[in-house]
Amino acid sequence: MHITKLYILSQVFIILNYVFLVITYQLKKKDKILFFNNSAQLSAGLSFICLGAYTGLAMTIISIFRNTIFMIYSEKKSVSKKANILILLGIYALMITISIFTFNGFLSLMSVLATMLATYAFGKKIPKYIRY
Repeated sequence: MHITKLYILSQVFIILNYVFLVITYQLKKKDKILFFNNSAQLSAGLSFICLGAYTGLAMTIISIFRNTIFMIYSEKKSVSKKANILILLGIYALMITISIFTFNGFLSLMSVLATMLATYAFGKKIPKYIRY
């Protein structure tokens, strides 16, 4: 593997990603957790661009979209369980559809699985479940 400027830049973005993730785990309010997770996702997305990891980039874009939706819904005090399930299913369908187009071997599905698990956690109302 050749170490290029893009590779080094991708590592800088990943370090920034981990800084935001550490901050995320220290927070107690869901809207702040989602905001800092969006920041982490943005830095991870920039790293994926540098590496040409398009499935990871696609899942990062979906994660930012997901977090934004959950931030909007977290401001509303009463979201029905049915609406929450429909949102989750819609996001899962989007992930599956995009992963079909960006499939690059079974390792590329790891980011899809991780994003699906995170989507389930972020769909919970209690911030404690997000951190686990």
